[in-house]
Amino acid sequence: MPTTRIALHQMAIGNVKAENLETMIEDIKRSDADFLVYPEMALTGHHGGFSVSKTKLAWEQLETACRQHYKTVIFGTGATSGDDLTNQVRVIDSTGETIGKQNKLVPTKEEREWCTVGDSLQTFTTGGIIFGCLISNDFWVAPGHGPYPDNRLSCQLGEQGAQVIFVIANVDCDDAYTAYYEANLSLRARESKAHVVFVNAARPQMNSGYCASGVVGPHGDWLVRAENADDQILNFDYGK
Repeated sequence: MPTTRIALHQMAIGNVKAENLETMIEDIKRSDADFLVYPEMALTGHHGGFSVSKTKLAWEQLETACRQHYKTVIFGTGATSGDDLTNQVRVIDSTGETIGKQNKLVPTKEEREWCTVGDSLQTFTTGGIIFGCLISNDFWVAPGHGPYPDNRLSCQLGEQGAQVIFVIANVDCDDAYTAYYEANLSLRARESKAHVVFVNAARPQMNSGYCASGVVGPHGDWLVRAENADDQILNFDYGK
């Protein structure tokens, strides 16, 4: 299997879309990675107050950058589904084509005040890798964030043949949740028999109550892990 370099940008997300977009495009230009992965709603900010027209223009700029620099980018963004707002992860491949969109299937109670619930679970293929994408609570269905059934979406992706599951998040928590998040990253990777690539938003100055970005292997072991909550880029060579 050829090696695919995956760059995880534990990114500090601002409220200004243009600044977030500039960070992502600069990464695309400079990185030697094949895949670049960004947190939940990294482009628009984690809220429902984004401009639909400006967001679509930003997608086009990302498509152009991916085509020019031959990168695949997986990123979180606000989007629309008909008249409804969604919390979405999009996949742009190295030809500049948007090959995948996955809406959040298990939004938290707070998110459901502004975004609709996704209705399907998909896998995608590019660069010879079969993968799925989940958004934060889709993965762990955290207790206290809504009375939702845990359909073990990561397990479903594994059964659909996913070799890698990209989980993007924008979450901090009290200390009681950290162990839950980290244990689930390990156990659900084992259950799905897939690599789990987890990218959280940066939370500078946070010393506790934070789940750091990283990669967990199919046996549940951490292969790469951020040491703190600062803005940083981690590289992982899949297939090496």
